[in-house]
Amino acid sequence: MDLLLKIEQDLHRIELVLHKCISLYKEPATRKFLSKVGKHDYIRCLRRLIGNVQSDFAVSQTVALQGLLAEAQQIMDEFGEETRTSN
Repeated sequence: MDLLLKIEQDLHRIELVLHKCISLYKEPATRKFLSKVGKHDYIRCLRRLIGNVQSDFAVSQTVALQGLLAEAQQIMDEFGEETRTSN
């Protein structure tokens, strides 16, 4: 029972961190800042979060995290498009 509770708590923490990272990007002031200054650090952090979630099959299969992973991938795609159009 204790193990299941710990797993649920870990899932909740992971979900909260990923949600917070995505929510920050959605704020206009943060998005503007990231596009100018913190882009590489944000991308590195987001990639690491995505990798951690995807490395655990059970975690990545939860419905809430699947949605967050899709949003995170969309952000990564947007950054990729910005990089290609700015070159």
